[in-house]
Amino acid sequence: MNLQAESISREDFEQWLNAQAIERKWALATRNRYIALLKLTYRRAEEDGKIVTNPVRLLKMRNEASNARIRYLNEHKPLPTEIGYLQDCSDEESRLRAVITAEYLGHLAEVEIALHTGMRKSEQYGLRWVDVDFARKVIRIRESKHGDPRPVYPNSTVMSMLEFLRTKAGHSEHVFCE
Repeated sequence: MNLQAESISREDFEQWLNAQAIERKWALATRNRYIALLKLTYRRAEEDGKIVTNPVRLLKMRNEASNARIRYLNEHKPLPTEIGYLQDCSDEESRLRAVITAEYLGHLAEVEIALHTGMRKSEQYGLRWVDVDFARKVIRIRESKHGDPRPVYPNSTVMSMLEFLRTKAGHSEHVFCE
């Protein structure tokens, strides 16, 4: 199809997107990324005076919330390995702990805290000591993935790890160093 940019209608784009989504088995997020790219392209063309009307302006992105998936540690059986110290590890968690203990012992507290809290990497490595309330046993995440603050309520394992890290922190304001 060889058409002028302005001659393609919103309906034409909708039909093309729907056909591609079916043919290529796109996730909803993929469809939304294509819409975002189309909108950016047409907006830039409009700003540069290359087009007068923008047919993609009315394309609607769909809610991706239903596209989320929850992942669990140990949902898959580890693949066979030749590494001796991993031979007795029958699940993902035991294998992860074995590797950390054998090769990255200095990072064990970080892994324990991640496993017990579910904090995202950005949340964990952005954490400052002022955000850890030892008395109330709460960690304040200043900015979550969605931009809002949220509390994390650590269990005794996490509290022990944080107390251990605090003894080694010196004058650092950050709980973890990347």
